[in-house]
Order: sequence, then C-alpha cells, then structure tokens
Amino acid sequence: MSIQKQVEEIVRQAGALIMAKRQSGFTVRRKGPIDLVTDADREAEALITSQLQARFPDHSIFGEEQGLTGKKKAEYLWLIDPIDGTTNFAHGFPYFCTSLALTRRGKTVFGAVYHPPTETLYTAELGGGAFKNGAPIQVSSIPEVAQSLLSAGFPYTVAQNPQLHFQPHTKAVLASQGVLTLGSIALDLCQVAGGRLDASWENGISSYDIAAGSLIVSEAGGKVSQIDGSRFSLESGQILASNGKIHQELVQLLACKD
Repeated sequence: MSIQKQVEEIVRQAGALIMAKRQSGFTVRRKGPIDLVTDADREAEALITSQLQARFPDHSIFGEEQGLTGKKKAEYLWLIDPIDGTTNFAHGFPYFCTSLALTRRGKTVFGAVYHPPTETLYTAELGGGAFKNGAPIQVSSIPEVAQSLLSAGFPYTVAQNPQLHFQPHTKAVLASQGVLTLGSIALDLCQVAGGRLDASWENGISSYDIAAGSLIVSEAGGKVSQIDGSRFSLESGQILASNGKIHQELVQLLACKD
C-alpha cells in the first residue's frame, strides 16, 4: 500500500476519533493563558503515533503533545499536529484539522491535512502536485494585493509583542479586500493552495503546524517563504504562503514599519 493510502487511513481514523469526542464530550486544560489542549488532541496523536510506528518502524515521529518518538537524527521524521485549531475545536467552531507530514533530512516529501467536519482531505507529494479529495488543486491567479482575500494568524504569545503582529496586519487590511483570522494555519494554507485565499502568513509557529500545508501550497503552484521573503525553513517559526503573483508585494507590505 502506498504512503498516501496509508496516511489517508490514519488521518481519517484520527478524524473519526476527534468527531466522536466532539459529540461525547472532552476535557480542556491550559498550556498557557490562551493556549488550550484537550484530551481529543492527546488521544488523536496517540492513535496516529501508534499507527505510524506499526507501519513505518524505522521512522521517527514528532508530535505537538508527545514530542519525539524514535531516533533523534533519523532520515525520515513524521510531524504531527493532531488538532490544528484546538481553540476552535474547544469552542465548537468547525475550523480545525489534523496535519501530518513526512520529512526526509529536514525537507517535507509528503503532507496531508484532514478537515474532519467535512471529511475533506488535502494531500501533496514532493514533485507530484496537490490534491483535494483526489482532485488536483491550484492557487489563484489574483495579480495584486488590492484584489486579494488574505488570512493571518497570531501566536499564543501575541500579547508579549503585539506591535510586531498588529502593525503588518493593519497594513494588509487597508491594502486588500480583507484579512481573515480563522485559527488554523494548516487549514489556511490549504485554502491558499485551493485558490480560496490568495495568501496567508503567521509568525511564532512550529514545524508541525506548517510542514504539510507548506508543501501543499508549493505543489499547487504557490510560493512559500519567510515573512521577509527569505528562504522558507520548517525551523524558522514563520511562514508567508501565496499564489506567487502577489508574493513580493506582500513581502514589502508586511515589512513596512512607518
């Protein structure tokens, strides 16, 4: 069975668990003032980890809740965000997803983002294109920020340096047709890949948040970088993803300090 088919099975199982917890009830605790975790996060990650261990015993795994399982410097590393958008999930807002990516020597080679409420699966394999429920997707052709619909995320530490995040956000609001804050960067990246959004960015994030989504955008014909336009890295803690046509304009806009 291909990696894609196996990953599809795994994320759909995790999605079913998450939706069952949504119906039966779940517990919530705080990792920080506005950083929530639920038992659905922990149980979904445990399910995914056990499935990956059984299917890919030589691979290492890093999850948001459990950390590293396996060798520290393995050639292949899986990155898991069991629920990206936990705050949304906890409040009953159906914009959350499971993100799962396979990296080889630090580069994402396969990514899957699953939206359980609609059973929508986004996938991409390096060099193989991007797909939504098996159908090819591509980024929008919007040529300028003035015609664009954007999204931006804020980290849990936003209160420590609000100006860093709010100043570029305000600039983008004034320059575009709107900047949405939806609460799941992984799912936002899939909206960019599918042409519903024209760009998305966030600062202060982890590799498991963006590993799958960044590949999906790239394979859909988009562009991914750090917010200042420099080369993208999973370890950079930030991302700017766009349809490519408005990328440089956004880089200049988001860097504006006056």
